[in-house]
Amino acid sequence: MTNQQTSAVPVKYVGRRPTYVEGAYGSKLVFTSDETKLVAADLAAKLLRHPDVYVQGEMPKAKNQAVESGKKAPEEDNQESMLQDLRDTIAIMDKDALEQFARFHFKVDIDKRRSLPNLRQEITRLLDQYGVAP
Repeated sequence: MTNQQTSAVPVKYVGRRPTYVEGAYGSKLVFTSDETKLVAADLAAKLLRHPDVYVQGEMPKAKNQAVESGKKAPEEDNQESMLQDLRDTIAIMDKDALEQFARFHFKVDIDKRRSLPNLRQEITRLLDQYGVAP
């Protein structure tokens, strides 16, 4: 077990709404009625101050369940940032640059007779579908 899992506390949502997005502490966790999630201990302490909305839940049976902290893992955040940077770059490329990018990253030839916005859309779709190896 990692330290992150040992410092996790099961928190059960008992509020009135069928779906609730936690916003008071900025975690943006989405709870459904009577749902229990493993939450980082510091966030759980804050949530459990509101017994009309949250109560301590039971530990889930699954051993590999991720701890909900409302924060993305650093490598996941870094990858999303890299993909967004590539999308921004694609948005300013000309046809020749798009052709080279598609050939290098996806091993596909694009039809340069198509309009520039269509080519950008196609390359962005390929990026979203396949991603890019670091």
